[in-house]
Amino acid sequence: MSLPTEITDFLGILDESPVGVSVSRRRDGMVVFANRRFCEITGLGREHCIGHPARRHFADDAQRHEVVRQLRESGEIVDADVRFFRADGSSFWSVLTIRPATLEGEAVNLAWIYDVSKRKQAEQAILDGKSLIRAMLDSSTDGIVLLSPEGTILAVNAAASAIFEEDGEALPGRPVWNHLPAAVAEPMRRGVERVLTLGETVESHHAIGARLFDVHMHPVANAAGRHDRVAVFSRDVTQSHQRRQQLRKLETALEQAPVAVMITDSQGAIEYVNRAFVLVSGYSEDEVVGRNPRLLKSGETAATVYRDMWRRLAAGATWQGELCNRAKDGGLFWEYATISPIRDDDGTVTHFMAVKENITQRKETEQQLVHQATHDTLTGLPNRLLLEDRVHHAIEVAKREGRRVGLMFLDLDRFKIVNDSLGHVAGDQLLKVVSDRLRHTLRRSDTVARLGGDEFVVVLTHFQNSSELAEVAEKISAALDEPVELSGHKVHVGTSIGIALYPDDGDNFNSLMKDADAAMYRAKQKGRNTFCFYDSHMNDEALDRLKLEEALRRALVRGEFQLFYQPQVDLHTGLTTGVEALIRWNSPERGQVSPALFIPVAEESNLISMIGWWVLEESCRQIAAWREAGLAGIKVAVNVSGRQFLNHALVECISDLMAQYRVLPSQLEIELTESTVMAEPERAIEQLNRLREIGIQVSVDDFGTGYSSLSYLKRLPLSTIKVDRSFVRDVNNQSDNAAIVSAILGLADALDMSIVAEGVETEGEERHLKDAGCIKVQGFRYAKPMPADQLAQWMRREKSGI
Repeated sequence: MSLPTEITDFLGILDESPVGVSVSRRRDGMVVFANRRFCEITGLGREHCIGHPARRHFADDAQRHEVVRQLRESGEIVDADVRFFRADGSSFWSVLTIRPATLEGEAVNLAWIYDVSKRKQAEQAILDGKSLIRAMLDSSTDGIVLLSPEGTILAVNAAASAIFEEDGEALPGRPVWNHLPAAVAEPMRRGVERVLTLGETVESHHAIGARLFDVHMHPVANAAGRHDRVAVFSRDVTQSHQRRQQLRKLETALEQAPVAVMITDSQGAIEYVNRAFVLVSGYSEDEVVGRNPRLLKSGETAATVYRDMWRRLAAGATWQGELCNRAKDGGLFWEYATISPIRDDDGTVTHFMAVKENITQRKETEQQLVHQATHDTLTGLPNRLLLEDRVHHAIEVAKREGRRVGLMFLDLDRFKIVNDSLGHVAGDQLLKVVSDRLRHTLRRSDTVARLGGDEFVVVLTHFQNSSELAEVAEKISAALDEPVELSGHKVHVGTSIGIALYPDDGDNFNSLMKDADAAMYRAKQKGRNTFCFYDSHMNDEALDRLKLEEALRRALVRGEFQLFYQPQVDLHTGLTTGVEALIRWNSPERGQVSPALFIPVAEESNLISMIGWWVLEESCRQIAAWREAGLAGIKVAVNVSGRQFLNHALVECISDLMAQYRVLPSQLEIELTESTVMAEPERAIEQLNRLREIGIQVSVDDFGTGYSSLSYLKRLPLSTIKVDRSFVRDVNNQSDNAAIVSAILGLADALDMSIVAEGVETEGEERHLKDAGCIKVQGFRYAKPMPADQLAQWMRREKSGI
């Protein structure tokens, strides 16, 4: 349609309008003009508007039909909310106004649109918020009513409708007083007046029929800030009130109960204690609430009792038993406790209740009777009855743990003379002194008992060998040989001691007593104030070991130890790849002492650790000396005992020694026996990893003689396996040894470890090992252990090819 210039100018003005404007023909609905703002709002270019039907802009067909209907009826549309399409297919809300007009004789519709999407979104948010508030109010279990100053119901929630027993939609507009009993309505009127007058919250409690309600009334302000409405919140507290009454009765009963009552939560935190608990424990309620019942723990109740208690409680059962607890003042008291779980309606344990009867007096009486029956009246020491029970228990434990039990029979040497010359009172005093000295000489874990007269028995359980028993016997002899002041006289008694061992000499109380008694008489025959083992063989052996241990102590101080070194040879090259450091003892009194003799004694005492530290330092010192002499690169393998290996300071000690003597990690190797590694595999793994972190390699000595677990062996960061000499000996002729060596070689290959075969002495053994794939060997066939200076000569000859 061609338009005159004045109309074109008019439409040009409309093009600059901030309101979206379009012009469409009435006869066919085709758009003939769209201003710039219309195109911006719809996202369409003019070419996509002009010449296209206006109806395609409507996003809702129902709205489009309604617009067409109104245009036909009234000829115009005023401020209609309509959704239009954008170019991207999304829709938006617009206010639409359409006016009829005529352009050049053509009937047209002039349309104005305003984008009101944000307003619509805000309106929707308000509607959603109102719905949410309504849902929240209706979900509340409290009754909520909004009242006018006159008491007219303005709004109610579902819970309030249930209280009034009325339809919630019918209640607004009615006076609330019509739905309340007169006894409730009147105080409620006064409450509403007070709320609106003073602007404060009013609380009250009312009964409606058989139900009780807590009522809270709050002022509600209008937009101007004036309080013109009252919000009433009503909570049905009938059940909680009944429960409170029941709990009050129960609490009264508990407070007056003669037994202590404690209630904790499921985690053991104390929530309630009654008066009897306060009286018996000395703790006030404030001092214990929130704390754990273990604050009463005395340490006197056996751990097995607590384990049984928690096992039953964890299973949801009731536990009953006796507990020895400690009061606030430090005193002990005994209780017979019944502890039961408390469950909620779902069966979940929420609390525990303990009802405890004080049985301290009964227990003290029982303990006094038991003590009188099992202890000597004069000295307070265990008597024969208790002694027999303890020996029986010690034997059972020793049987399970593979230990030994030592029983010493003591007889005072000159007691009869003292008793006859100074009287029975002095004799009794002497027995008390002897008892005290025995108690102070022995460990708490040992038992000392009095049989009667001047006879005592000592039972020892934790010892490594018979020489330790000999040491204890010497200490007892020394303690009892000290003079005793009696009635102005200094008397010397001394004692003869007979020693018997389980299981060596007997496997029951009577046999051990008989053997120890016989040994005691033999001690008296030897001159009194001494001791004697039941077996003379054992007696001599124990004394020898004791003397050897003393000599070892002196050897450390005097510097009687020396290191010898045995080369380890590569079978392919014939060259020395390293040496093993072996300790030797040159005793001025005993001559050359075999390691097989003194190492076990050192291991049974603390001496092995001191000797081990000396060996480590001497090895590092010698490596440094060889380096200064031009023999760098010699690798030394040092044997470390199990006690020294598990010492946490081992790694730090080795690091310090390497730094002090400038020894490289590649020059030092640690050798452990298989039994040492497997004694505590988890600790061994930790220690081995620490050694590996500082670059130290570790080999397993005497492999095949212990009980290695492959599951642990593969986790151990080991570098070398040393095949024990017992498997190498005659390996070329012994099929069993050959099979074992082959298996060890295969295992080492699978675990990526090297092999050293020990004790090679013959050409046949060497040939078999070489054919089997063993590369490194050690033994007399190549060299005996030798001092450091001889090894230096050996290494120089090897280098020069002599």
